[in-house]
Amino acid sequence: MYRQIGLAIVGIALASTAQAYTIEMSGATGGNPSSNVYQVTGLVAGDMFSVNWLLPANAQGNLLPVALSATGKFTVNQINDNSIMLGVSLKNTTNPGAYTGRLDMTALGLTTGNNKVTSAGISDGSTFVRASTDNFPAFSTTDACFFVGQNCAGAGNQGLGAGGTDAFTVAIMGDFKEGESITLDTFATKWQTGNGSYELAGSPVPVPGAVWLLGSGLLGLVGFGRRKLTAQAS
Repeated sequence: MYRQIGLAIVGIALASTAQAYTIEMSGATGGNPSSNVYQVTGLVAGDMFSVNWLLPANAQGNLLPVALSATGKFTVNQINDNSIMLGVSLKNTTNPGAYTGRLDMTALGLTTGNNKVTSAGISDGSTFVRASTDNFPAFSTTDACFFVGQNCAGAGNQGLGAGGTDAFTVAIMGDFKEGESITLDTFATKWQTGNGSYELAGSPVPVPGAVWLLGSGLLGLVGFGRRKLTAQAS
């Protein structure tokens, strides 16, 4: 029995290491301050990944006494012949400490690798509520921008403040092909603070669905083993 459980665990662990998509540097740079741009290639419907943003406190180009940081989760909901749909959740994880100025994330920019993007839309957001195909400040490659203010570059006094969260669905229209994979990159964010504005590129991190399968599978196997041992003892 223990050998069977061991083989099952190995099988689940091997399944969890499979990745249908690849994360790598695109070779481009952008932002203020400038940094490397990452891309996620080979994405298909159902894929999920996370993105982290970080500008350390007092780093070169950062006039703030605190670090700007945020996390995001992206899910590829649908790919068809004329659009892609993504589920996006964002959290501003900045810790303001004693700082009392603004620390707001105000825009998100994505690049699809498709030169025929025609329009963009957004729904269900409470803070991020507008979309366009405008150029993103300090980046030259974004195809779509999702933002809180009147345009991609400006937010007025609005924004996703420190500790704030938002979740929304975005649609990017263009010449896509149903059943084919897509590429997403840049993951630009714009920030408005009490010490100026910043534009940061994101760093993607894989979130394989099989990891959750691994955890639930292990719990199930542990429970099965306990029941088996109890039955033998009785």
